[in-house]
Amino acid sequence: MFQDSSPSEPSPGDRQAQKRTRILFSCAPCRNSKLKCDRQQPCSQCEKKGRMDQCVYAPRPVKKKPPAKNMASRLKRLESLVREMMGNEGDAKPPGRSNEGSAVPSLEGHVVNGEHGTTYVGATHCMAMLEDYARFWQDSNDVSLHWLAQLFMMLALGIFFDNFAAPHELSADSPVPVLDRIKHYRSCAGWALIWGKYTQPTSTTLPAFLLYVESHFMFSRAAQMSCYVLSGVCIRLLLKMGLHRDPSKLANISPYEGEMRRRIWNMAVQIELIVSFHMGLPSMLQGIEADTRTPSNLQDEDFDQDSTSLPPARPATDHTHMTYPINKTKILRVFGQIARQAHSLSPPEYTDVLRLDAALQDTWGALPGFMRVRPLDECVGDAPVLLIQRFGLAALYNKCRCVLHRRYLAEPVPDKDHNYSRQQGIDAALSLLENQYLIWRHSKPGNVLSSTSWFLSSLAVHDYLLAAMIVYLLIKNESYPDGEGFDFDGKKPGKEELKGMLKRSFMIWTEVSDNVAELRKTSDTLAAMLSKLGDAVDKEVTIPTRGSEYPSSGSVGWSSLAEKSTCIGESDLLSSIWIEGAFLCICHGPEKK
Repeated sequence: MFQDSSPSEPSPGDRQAQKRTRILFSCAPCRNSKLKCDRQQPCSQCEKKGRMDQCVYAPRPVKKKPPAKNMASRLKRLESLVREMMGNEGDAKPPGRSNEGSAVPSLEGHVVNGEHGTTYVGATHCMAMLEDYARFWQDSNDVSLHWLAQLFMMLALGIFFDNFAAPHELSADSPVPVLDRIKHYRSCAGWALIWGKYTQPTSTTLPAFLLYVESHFMFSRAAQMSCYVLSGVCIRLLLKMGLHRDPSKLANISPYEGEMRRRIWNMAVQIELIVSFHMGLPSMLQGIEADTRTPSNLQDEDFDQDSTSLPPARPATDHTHMTYPINKTKILRVFGQIARQAHSLSPPEYTDVLRLDAALQDTWGALPGFMRVRPLDECVGDAPVLLIQRFGLAALYNKCRCVLHRRYLAEPVPDKDHNYSRQQGIDAALSLLENQYLIWRHSKPGNVLSSTSWFLSSLAVHDYLLAAMIVYLLIKNESYPDGEGFDFDGKKPGKEELKGMLKRSFMIWTEVSDNVAELRKTSDTLAAMLSKLGDAVDKEVTIPTRGSEYPSSGSVGWSSLAEKSTCIGESDLLSSIWIEGAFLCICHGPEKK
């Protein structure tokens, strides 16, 4: 169903059955007298003849559309809509925005129908999204292009995660390869953003564009420069819409809309900080004065678009779907300062390093206890997504420590005053590599993390490689572990033990890269480290651990994503970012024929 190059043509019989309803423009007296009507109220003809009370116009006919029979037909109709948008270049006029740029009053988290078109507001609220989705199927033409882009991105991300949670159900749903389906929906979302002119954003543009950037970050690990550019564009769109200011400082912002704006801004900040650091480039957030608060710890059912005020936030000890992003944002705000210090042209003062370390430790200390990593044997009743959230926060915390203190692990002459930094850097790197092994081992089919095995080889690849580099520097340091500069209490494993951890990490990446070709560079990097340490490795060696008879971590999910693509014009996930190839045409809109 995804490989059709054009919408299916209706049969001659269908065309005859679809009779167009004639719209009556003239008033009743002029129509009966066959006079020219100027459609005023009353019209000039009725006013001249003194029959103003009889000047009545016929109502516009209601369009009747047959309901979609099933999900397949609904998806087919979505594809047809996008193809029509792509084909009608000359007539393409993005709904949901006035040509004069008029603002839509009272943005309330739903579809607003007005004289200037249709605008969607509040895409990140589950209940509002479901209501608008139901309205969409009642009249699919009366919806914003950017709302369609968001819907396509939800389908793409849903398929991606479902590919790990229930791969067999996904394959039974359609014979089309998973990778083709993901690329197809992302391409549709990209074109919907282009034809909707995302450079002139409305509130419906932001969630769709943000999901597009996030998906690019998750799917395209090998080359993220494009994601870095897109993330910068996203931040600029948010600035244009004023999301860098807290809603409490702005007028005419409803409580519902204000909370949605906080969620969108904080999510964009997370992506921008992580992507920019992975690229080794400064974040665009540097120099931006923003006062948007962290979102409240509320469930979607706690408030809606009709709320006159937000309810009090739930206690931090209550786990909600906002617990993870709230705590992640708090850590990332400290990480942003750490990254800025790392990009500084001059070495920082050690007092500044300790100040940032204190801020990091305070933030980590305020983390709720149920969001901390603990032995998986004690987490029998915990949901897999909660376990991954714990590992995610721990990885971010340890990465902060690595980046903040790593410069003191490579001092030619160790300074005893920097012993604390060396201890923190070593502990953070060892914790990262140990957590990598735990996630890999428990991601085997049938284990507690098997449905979330995407995490091991997606966002965390940079963190684990950073930890491996620190361990490599320790082994190369002639003073470690008993020499000057390392006389502190704490973890100080021997060099052979450290080599064993590097070998274990190498074997994990080698196994995972069998299904994800983009990760072979990671395993090759670790192989080069071990070779320089005098321990050449055999890439065919597997990890001697219980459960090694199972397929590799996430093999079912990643192997299906690694299948040969059959999408026309696309060969991998990186080439599916069509939006980048259209930067020249989107600034001025499509050319009119």
